[in-house]
Amino acid sequence: MPMVVRVRLALTGEGRATPAGARAVLARWLDSPEPAHRAAMVGEPDEWWPLGRPGEPEHEGSSHRASTKPWSIVGLDNDSGVVSLDVGLMDASSVEQGTLALRLAQFASRHLVRPSNLERFGSTRFTTIPTVTPDGRAAGIEVLGAVDWHDLTTAPPVAQWRWEFSSRTASETDRGPNPLYDPRAVLRDLQRSWLAFCPEDLRGAAAAVWDVDGASLSTPEADIRIAGSARIEQAGFVGWARHGASARDGHDPALMKQALGTLLRFGPYRGVGARTTLGKGQLAVMLED
Repeated sequence: MPMVVRVRLALTGEGRATPAGARAVLARWLDSPEPAHRAAMVGEPDEWWPLGRPGEPEHEGSSHRASTKPWSIVGLDNDSGVVSLDVGLMDASSVEQGTLALRLAQFASRHLVRPSNLERFGSTRFTTIPTVTPDGRAAGIEVLGAVDWHDLTTAPPVAQWRWEFSSRTASETDRGPNPLYDPRAVLRDLQRSWLAFCPEDLRGAAAAVWDVDGASLSTPEADIRIAGSARIEQAGFVGWARHGASARDGHDPALMKQALGTLLRFGPYRGVGARTTLGKGQLAVMLED
């Protein structure tokens, strides 16, 4: 089940909270081989755990050096020393049972359970700012949204849309990240992510089998520019564009529209392109039909 959860981290002591430090803490939680249940303290009250008491789920996340990770940063804000991270999780099951969501909730709640459990990045120390759940409990994460994999495949078809890239985006290619805007490359990125994380029984869905080159794309409006410098950090495109799609001769228009309906709804949960675990490729989509 693709989902987005929010984690808020603040600095304790001197110094300042930085996105780089917060990202490092997040990667440690999600990539570390440390079992999530070690974050829990035996005998602590149930109300600290928004997704249930910590058990011992098998860690299905990826290693720190894996090229394709089941999580990404799809929103990031740094205000008054507090870093807010919106994390897209490619969990296979529900919000309550998802391995990644449960793991993140457990690690993010450590400080709530025992205040001395501070997260370290270099010489700085981070603490989790709790959120209040609808039933009045304190929790380390806030679930912002979730969607079932199967529901995505039956979503209404789409042929026109507007999307916005709020952080530098570079499409994945065989030659490395490409900072030039190409809507087909964005759709291919989304299709690769779908194939990487969707359940086995959905590998025959329209989103998986659709030929991106079988669509003719129009661009009525666009405001896209290149940002960043390759010498400093990844350059990429930012901005927005509106597109329409029609099937080329010999290609099924119904299959195309169904695939677009799935991939465009899936994209904001995953992000697009290279280095999404660093907050690149943040994507918002507005469907127009």
